[in-house]
Amino acid sequence: MVVKYVDDLNAQLLVRRDFWQTSTCRDAVNAILGVCNETFGLSFKVPIDEAKMPVAGHDLAFALIQLATLNFAYNAVGQPTVRKFMGIRRKFPWPSTVALLYPFVAGISVYQEAAASAHPSSGLTALGHGLANLGYLLAASGLLFGRFGAFRLRSRRATLGVALAAFLVGTLITNLFFP
Repeated sequence: MVVKYVDDLNAQLLVRRDFWQTSTCRDAVNAILGVCNETFGLSFKVPIDEAKMPVAGHDLAFALIQLATLNFAYNAVGQPTVRKFMGIRRKFPWPSTVALLYPFVAGISVYQEAAASAHPSSGLTALGHGLANLGYLLAASGLLFGRFGAFRLRSRRATLGVALAAFLVGTLITNLFFP
C-alpha cells in the first residue's frame, strides 16, 4: 500500500508544475492528504483550526507528509530535471558569502569609531560606509568573475549595476551624515 501511495504521489503531484507554482502550503498539505485518502480509503482532512484535530491525527499527518517530502527529495537527488523544476541549486555560494564579511566589518568599524566620538548619526554613517564597501566588493567580483552568487547575480552587467547602485547610495549616505 505504501508503494502505491508513493507512486500515486509521483503521478498526481510531483509532475504538476502548475500546482507547485500556484499552491500554498495548505493546498499542498491537502493535496498530499487527498492522495493518501484515495490510496488508503480514508477520509482524513486537516481542519482549519489545528486544535480541533486529535493528537493521533497530528502524528499521522506528519508521517504522511514526511513520507511525501522524502519521496520528492529522493526524486530530486537522482533526476536533474526534477531539481531544476523544484528550483534546487547545485551548491551554496560560499566564496561570495564569506566575502560579504568585508563590507559588514567595514561598517562595524566605522560605527565603533563614530560611536566613540559621540557622533549623532553613527548608524547612518556606518550604513553608508558598509554600502560603499559593498559596492567595491561587487565591482571587483563583477570585473574578475562576472557574477556574485550570494545575491544570485549571474551576469557581469547585473553585478556591476548593483555595485554602482550600492556605491552611489553608500557614498551619498556617508557624505550627508559624516561630520
